Amino acid sequence: MTGYIFDLDGTIADSMWAWKDTIKIFLTHVGLPADKETVADFFELTLQQTVHYLKEKFDFDITEEKVITGLNSIMIKFYESKVEAKPGAIEFLGKAQAAGIPMIICTSTDRPLVEAALNHIGISDYFKDIITTTEAGSGKGDTKIFDLCLKSLGTTAENTWLFEDSLYAIIGGNKAGLNTLGIYEKTCEYNQDKIKEEADIYVEDWTEAIPKF
Repeated sequence: MTGYIFDLDGTIADSMWAWKDTIKIFLTHVGLPADKETVADFFELTLQQTVHYLKEKFDFDITEEKVITGLNSIMIKFYESKVEAKPGAIEFLGKAQAAGIPMIICTSTDRPLVEAALNHIGISDYFKDIITTTEAGSGKGDTKIFDLCLKSLGTTAENTWLFEDSLYAIIGGNKAGLNTLGIYEKTCEYNQDKIKEEADIYVEDWTEAIPKF
């Protein structure tokens, strides 16, 4: 293997639960229902897609800037001072770095929040690049963003692994020809069986992944 692509939230960082709470707070604040379906839909959308989704579902006049500012203003405090790595993640990254494998982050979270999280956890130096869906103009259900990841890594799809907790991103990675590892995430528990089917490798946590790589 010559390259690794990592999702951040729910894969490396134990932060999906915080996003779930933040989305509920934001929806309530702007007067929209914070039901399970709406909250779940957020996790598969870029922020730009989220704006269109809210407008279509609720006929709600909301700007992209308001959504981004509202969510990020809540989450930045968490990333700067509270976020932690999932068990075994730092050890895995250390072994990959020692093996000389280039690594990047590919995430739906905006860059300032990603940088805050990596700095707080202390793993910024492991990654040669950060690619966000906002900057790429592409969600992880599409192959475009993974093409950008491969270009940044300088690797081919067949020699690159994608590490993810989300079903739609694993499906997108498969479409791009990547090798995929699905990792358990409590907030995605409802579709773990489908993730097991789609991913080339499935693990409950990073301690299971270390011996495989």
